[in-house]
Amino acid sequence: MGQIVRVSCEKCDKSEELYIGGGFSDCNFETVISGMSNLQKDNLWEAKHLGAVRFSINRVPCICQSCNSFYTANKVSYILEGEKKIIWSRCPSCSSFKKKVISADNKSVCTVCGQPIKVEEIGLWD
Repeated sequence: MGQIVRVSCEKCDKSEELYIGGGFSDCNFETVISGMSNLQKDNLWEAKHLGAVRFSINRVPCICQSCNSFYTANKVSYILEGEKKIIWSRCPSCSSFKKKVISADNKSVCTVCGQPIKVEEIGLWD
């Protein structure tokens, strides 16, 4: 079960509702690769054919360090040859990989103004 959170910076007057965490279907390989770039899909298919196991996805709240937007990054993890591998999705606004994970303990700061980013749970999803 995942959470729906509102992340906001009061000083910059920006706010976003994000779906984070994961659901039951996120352990299904087809679900894991949906919405990824073609290159990432190809790399994951290759890893699967090389014997990778335990594919899962976790949606993580982030702030893009390039365009400063709040977004949900997909963190795909799997095990290949006994080693845990992680692939992150890009920012949906500008396609950058530069991000900072927003912590739920309200200790993350805005990349624009340096003020704390507020995180509040507003619901659940599955």
